[in-house]
Amino acid sequence: TEGKTALSGVEQRNLQQVKAWAEAWRLPGGSASRMVDEIYADEPDVIAVLQGHRVSGRGNFKAAWREAELKIEAVYAEREVIFGPMLASGDAVAFEGEVRMLTKDGERRGWPFSVFMVFDSEGRIVSDHTYMPDSPHGDLFEEAAG
Repeated sequence: TEGKTALSGVEQRNLQQVKAWAEAWRLPGGSASRMVDEIYADEPDVIAVLQGHRVSGRGNFKAAWREAELKIEAVYAEREVIFGPMLASGDAVAFEGEVRMLTKDGERRGWPFSVFMVFDSEGRIVSDHTYMPDSPHGDLFEEAAG
């Protein structure tokens, strides 16, 4: 529309990567291993800002993070991201959304969140700063962070 600038190829790719991230997180059908190993870069900076849960660094942290994500994945029968506004600019994407989940015990959970992601030249996430209420799985992220 008039007054709006078309997205660059990089920005379009990054928006698609956000959707791939959400699909990897989704259950059924997603894959925590794919999310951690393929969607994120090898040494990303990942933090739940309000809680101070940082899951990033060098060495074997990615294996610990994958293990935490697999434990969390095992709790849920369903989970999905409902997207709100999204803004892509250069190598960054910011968006709002809501997670909706159903545990295997039938409990419904969910909360709003906002994320600022930065992508490398291959379209992998190098920075993920998420703003959300406390997660019931924060202890697993703390453990993974070492």
